[in-house]
Amino acid sequence: MQIVLHIFGAERIQIQSPVEVANPDRKSNFLEPDIAVLKENSPDYETRHPQGSELLLIVEVAETSLSRDTTTKRDLYARAGVPEYWVLDLESRRVVVHSAPAEGQYTQISELKDNESLAFESHSIPVAQLLP
Repeated sequence: MQIVLHIFGAERIQIQSPVEVANPDRKSNFLEPDIAVLKENSPDYETRHPQGSELLLIVEVAETSLSRDTTTKRDLYARAGVPEYWVLDLESRRVVVHSAPAEGQYTQISELKDNESLAFESHSIPVAQLLP
């Protein structure tokens, strides 16, 4: 995960910190993603949690939580408007990339194996560097 820190900088990374989900989901859902990348660091986050539209990316590491990460959490993040959501599937050594949220769903989903690279913004990130 050092590569994520290197690309975005420590000031824009939140580790296992709460993020706001969409209004109808707030009463019954409290999410603390493994990694959240902020669009920009803001002093406001000292008194409130960032909303989906204020994030660039959420990353969940799935060892025993793959089913929940690729269904329930995926849908909550899409409804919150998180632009991109990665699930690091440790068992299968792959990354499942969810992007382009529209009407509460991710419209693009792709899977990349550990010998491939994923493109994010202007970066090419080797999947193997994301996986332990």
